[in-house]
Amino acid sequence: MEKKNENMIGRKRFTVEVDETLLARRKNHSGKMLGQQWCFGGICRETKECFVEPVADRTSETLMKVLKRRVHPETFIISDM
Repeated sequence: MEKKNENMIGRKRFTVEVDETLLARRKNHSGKMLGQQWCFGGICRETKECFVEPVADRTSETLMKVLKRRVHPETFIISDM
């Protein structure tokens, strides 16, 4: 039986779609932006397991660290990046 890390999604021959998004908030729904946070996430096509986590930046180094920590190594990864 294949051992799986509880925090990882996907497995051998499964597909995970990943993407990043910017979450932002405006004061009273208009005007100046109060804050923003980049998030990176993924969803497994077969199991619908998913993850989302905040990231400080969108550099390839940062995103690869998240992928290695959150997606099973033998999983196919699809991205528009």
